[in-house]
Amino acid sequence: GAGMLKEAGIVDVKVDVDGNRIFFSDHFAGLVAINNADTPQNWHGPDGLEAYDNDSLPGPGGVPLLGDHWPDYEFVTSYDMTPFDPTDNESLPTWLYESPTLLLSGEVSGHGNSFMLMPTWDPAIAGQVDIVMASGGGGISFIDVTDLTGGLPEKDGLDILVHMSTTDEIFREADGSLSPDGLSIGHSAGVAVYRDKLFLADGPHGMSVWQIGDAERCLPIDDIHLVANTLQDEYPVTTDAGVTINPTPHAYDIVLDANNQRAYVLSQSRGLRRVDTAATSTGEIPVLLQTELSDIYEHNTTDGSVGGLRMQDHAYDVVLDGNLAFVADGSNGLTVYDISLPPTVVVDNVGGATRAKPLLGHATAVKLWRDIENDKKYAFVASGHAGIGVVDVTDAANMVLIKVFEPIKTETHEEDGVVTAQYNKADGKSVDVLIVDDHAYFTYDSFGVVAYRIADLIKPLSPQYADTPTKIWDRGEIGDRPVAVARFKLQDPALFGSADLAELSGGAQGMFTMKTGNRQLFYIAYDSAGVAKIDWTNVANPVLVQHIDTAGNASDVEVAGARVFVADGGGGLVIIK
Repeated sequence: GAGMLKEAGIVDVKVDVDGNRIFFSDHFAGLVAINNADTPQNWHGPDGLEAYDNDSLPGPGGVPLLGDHWPDYEFVTSYDMTPFDPTDNESLPTWLYESPTLLLSGEVSGHGNSFMLMPTWDPAIAGQVDIVMASGGGGISFIDVTDLTGGLPEKDGLDILVHMSTTDEIFREADGSLSPDGLSIGHSAGVAVYRDKLFLADGPHGMSVWQIGDAERCLPIDDIHLVANTLQDEYPVTTDAGVTINPTPHAYDIVLDANNQRAYVLSQSRGLRRVDTAATSTGEIPVLLQTELSDIYEHNTTDGSVGGLRMQDHAYDVVLDGNLAFVADGSNGLTVYDISLPPTVVVDNVGGATRAKPLLGHATAVKLWRDIENDKKYAFVASGHAGIGVVDVTDAANMVLIKVFEPIKTETHEEDGVVTAQYNKADGKSVDVLIVDDHAYFTYDSFGVVAYRIADLIKPLSPQYADTPTKIWDRGEIGDRPVAVARFKLQDPALFGSADLAELSGGAQGMFTMKTGNRQLFYIAYDSAGVAKIDWTNVANPVLVQHIDTAGNASDVEVAGARVFVADGGGGLVIIK
């Protein structure tokens, strides 16, 4: 990866044989050309091989600590990995501006993505389309390469002759004007619906709001249109009038507070952002929705950390309970804010107050459940690679970790005619959680969907494990892990799936459930495998009703008005009748 953040990485590579050049696209660096394709041993900074010391963080006595930052730049000795612009914490590294680099575009209408060299292309011919590149943020760009001499600042070596957005919906700019181009969606990750409006979380584009039904009767319409958007930028923009408009960047999901006409946007690396949505039903369409500084619940800011939480705000989900917001906070675990107080106040946190192994793994979803018999309240957390977390949140200011475990995977072994069972852990990581009555359902990206009795989840640990809630089983044993009531896997007929779908590779992601008559239906986004509809009326016996493929990678799903709305990653928003 070329960028300064973990998400950077090379996406596509093409070889210009005649010109002896390599072209590649990078998540942050955009389109890059490097010289001397036939002698890669000469690809290094101008000072030569083994000439660069990238140990940038001082340790005791001023001596840099090995492995104290990400990525491990200290192991890169052939290039200068320091930021080209030291004042910009997301600056591309210096090596991209030096030999052998001939062209560096930076982002071209969004993150760098797949591209092609035209059959007859020539940088010496002005106004000719030389390269066609898909934008990571959506759309496609037709590029004229104008200079391959190297040593140029970003974007001076190319012109974008035409950019085609993924929609023709005009959005509202920061200054109140209408956009000259259509709105692109192409990072669709989360979707929420209320009455006649759909709210889409689309990564770097933030949140957009779409009219999906008749405003008076909420009957579904097929010709949907944009009615509102947050700032289409990853960074705040200050207008000529001196007004600063804040974005909802890296939007992963949206949770609606319909009673107060607010949307809570889960922003990757930027925390929880609250947006007033009242304007979606009034005023000029489309409406520019804003989030004030008082609406940004971010514990890792440029001014320092809040609540002792050191890791980035990779917020994935939130549950609102009165004035409390319980946030699935990535590697920070579970973080609670009081949304009636300033954002600088963290009520409590479980899992982020240590630099050791995160107690709650990588929390990506959370749901609350109240025990009406004793008025205790519990949070069930999809904890990524750590599996499933259970937290007593009766006192939100003093939360107690009950247990963290990985679901049981039973494997049998035969030796000398004797069959024995071993109880190992689930493959992959947990993603989402839903609660229906007295059962909790967790999706896994490669293990399927697992259903548990809540009574088993909240059961106190035996004395053997009482002091180690994150280690409640030994290798090959069940230990104190709850036993699932059922497990569903789309590709496995032995687990209520279909043999016809056995070759599909997608894993379970976000899900939605609704009761129709006496049937409890689940709709599950299944990544590259599309969407599955399941009748889960009998908890122990889920029945696959229907499966449908989508264009991209389905990550979230919602049902309203006889329509299934799917956040489909690069496939945008998919609507199924």
